[in-house]
Amino acid sequence: MVRGPLDERPLTYDLVGATVPAEARWQPPAGHRAYEASVRLGTGDACWAAASAAVLAWGVKTRSGFTVRPVLQI
Repeated sequence: MVRGPLDERPLTYDLVGATVPAEARWQPPAGHRAYEASVRLGTGDACWAAASAAVLAWGVKTRSGFTVRPVLQI
């Protein structure tokens, strides 16, 4: 199966637009719960580069137990 870039793929979930982090008072859709956490990663350019690379490679999701397909190498 050939797939195009992520921004050209159709969405595969029903609640498109249900999360709006820019909203001052966001409420999750019925039956869902909100969760937010902040963690200090460190300081400096090397830390920023490592964190940025992990985010761009879906590291937040995959390290939380999710599977992301196709796996993209950066």
